[in-house]
Amino acid sequence: MKTRTRNALLVLGVLLVLVCSAMFFADETSVIIDGEKMNGAAGFCVALAGGVIALVATFFAFSLTGLVLVGVSLLLAGVVFGALVLALSPLLLPILLLTGVFMLIAKRKHA
Repeated sequence: MKTRTRNALLVLGVLLVLVCSAMFFADETSVIIDGEKMNGAAGFCVALAGGVIALVATFFAFSLTGLVLVGVSLLLAGVVFGALVLALSPLLLPILLLTGVFMLIAKRKHA
């Protein structure tokens, strides 16, 4: 067994022991679903499942938000780069003209 797998199983086992001890040492865990009160282990498991679902939903919401922010930042970076190129294009025009003339002369000499 690899070290990573062993550590993951150990953490899962410790977490399971903590959850079970929290269930037994808690005063009373009751959850009300559709007007019916659930006590004891069933109520605790329902509350735990709800917490896990909430954590998974929060993870996916943060992931989607991060992806949207990355997309918007790339779009804005492209807009800023385009504006910079347009702003510097009058400065690059003489260099491009000289380069074009030199390339034209170099091409004619070889022919």
